[in-house]
Amino acid sequence: MPGIEDLLRYLIPGLAFGAVYAVSGTGLVVLYRTTGVLNFAFGAIGAMGVHIAWQLGGEGPGFFGIKTGRWLSYLICVAFCALVSYLYGRFLAPVFAQRDPLTRALGTLGMLLILLGVMNWRWRIQDARKLTLPMKSWKFNVGDYVVNGTQVTALVFGLILTIGVAAYLRTSSTGTAMRAVASDRDVAALLGVPVKRVESLAWSLSGVICGVVGLLVADMLATVSANGLTFFVIPAIAAAVIGRLVDLRATFIGGFVIGLAEAEASGFEWKVVTNYRAMVPFIIAIGCMVWMARKRTIVLSGRAMR
Repeated sequence: MPGIEDLLRYLIPGLAFGAVYAVSGTGLVVLYRTTGVLNFAFGAIGAMGVHIAWQLGGEGPGFFGIKTGRWLSYLICVAFCALVSYLYGRFLAPVFAQRDPLTRALGTLGMLLILLGVMNWRWRIQDARKLTLPMKSWKFNVGDYVVNGTQVTALVFGLILTIGVAAYLRTSSTGTAMRAVASDRDVAALLGVPVKRVESLAWSLSGVICGVVGLLVADMLATVSANGLTFFVIPAIAAAVIGRLVDLRATFIGGFVIGLAEAEASGFEWKVVTNYRAMVPFIIAIGCMVWMARKRTIVLSGRAMR
């Protein structure tokens, strides 16, 4: 069993990864609330953006001998992710708009496989790389533990984004339009809501979050691989499931709980815990779903049953 010192050592990394899971879950929930699509390609889009930043920034060889500064490569990463997400939402997602939720989700799974194929062709996805953000060199002590700027940035970004998105959806006219489209796409169109424009905005916002999350995760991991970044979406999906794909507050809390639980599991000496800590998001999500369904009332033949 880990001692208190071991648990505290993993607290800061757990909070940082929890913030990233919360941000990713927020992006998934906003997109689902607006379009009804669970975006499995969230991680793959960010992974490709990160590889482009690596290629153009200080670590990579550049494209055709052309290299940019680090900050410009990060902006290109975010812009690329927003563009890819927008193009899918503008031209491909409407094709599946009238289909069932499973079919809409499978469309994004196809995009995930395409992006993985492109990354494997261009960069060999099994090769590990390293991308370091400048703020990682900003370090300070919290008690006996060292905290770097990337961890603080992830935490602050997670808080600001979740609060800002929740307020935007609740108070702005565009947020109202997004909620209207989520409730009924056809009725919203009849009422004059520009459905395609609203959905494109939601996809673009999701893409921006993909890019920022990809950069933060790439810096927090020891090495970066396309597979690792692509399937980073799994804990984010678990956080979104905890929020039932509609509740941003529950998604935010769920992301932090998953991040902390995963990090603390690393401190156990038992291999059965450390080797299978990837199961943590699923265990927590399933536990939360069972808890939330414990008082559900089912009406059967006119009789209410619990």
